Amino acid sequence: MESRIGFDVEFQVETPDGSIESFKGSPTSTFKVDLASEIFAPTPSAVLTPIDKICLAGATREDCSTVSSANWYNIYAYDGYTEGYVTVTVTASADYTVTAFRAYSGAKLYFEASTSFSVVANQQVSVTMKLTISTSHNVYVYGGLPSVLSASAKFLRGLIFDILKGARPPGAYLTLVWAVWGEETIALLGTGVTRTYTPGATSGQISHPYTNFSSAGNLRYIRVNCEGATACISYVLTSAIAVTTSDRASLTITINVT
Repeated sequence: MESRIGFDVEFQVETPDGSIESFKGSPTSTFKVDLASEIFAPTPSAVLTPIDKICLAGATREDCSTVSSANWYNIYAYDGYTEGYVTVTVTASADYTVTAFRAYSGAKLYFEASTSFSVVANQQVSVTMKLTISTSHNVYVYGGLPSVLSASAKFLRGLIFDILKGARPPGAYLTLVWAVWGEETIALLGTGVTRTYTPGATSGQISHPYTNFSSAGNLRYIRVNCEGATACISYVLTSAIAVTTSDRASLTITINVT
């Protein structure tokens, strides 16, 4: 199986005449590596950190405003994507041409967009960043399993938003740690997963070898839990399939952060 986690960022600014202009941006390699590093961490740990300031940048200066969880709003999950907004007011320290919007976590630049407009000293600029996290899946099943009806990473996307807005749940990490094969609310097989990752990469793999089911039942779903958060990635089969303790299952998922 393969999953992709993608990010679209858009900065919006209100001009002096009251109109809104939008500028498309992108995540930096630092952000993508931080995210992948936490998903595949050898030991569950916090690598991705909250966005704590949004800045206007010029050729020789940068003016910023602090971001808190209270600045985030309208975070909604849809099929395949989750989006949210954060708005701050930045005060210009001088007359200059703004050439970029930047969103930081500490000293780490996470998101950036190019722009070009002029500000004057003490001008207050309202800046909104719209962040969209999307996930997509390519699913391959073998050995008599039915096809997959649906695949979702809704809860993984939600946890990423919680972290970026500074509201990480206690004990929750993006690190994928446990696979569950089950029937409705009953686990028929639960096992830890191996995480394969090269430091500095933006992709990796989780897997577990062929393992016998611990209980007989009608298999309907496969879920992968994060540390401290359930069903970060889930798959629902088109129909249930009867399994016994003599049956075995294996799982491999390659995840790309783009």
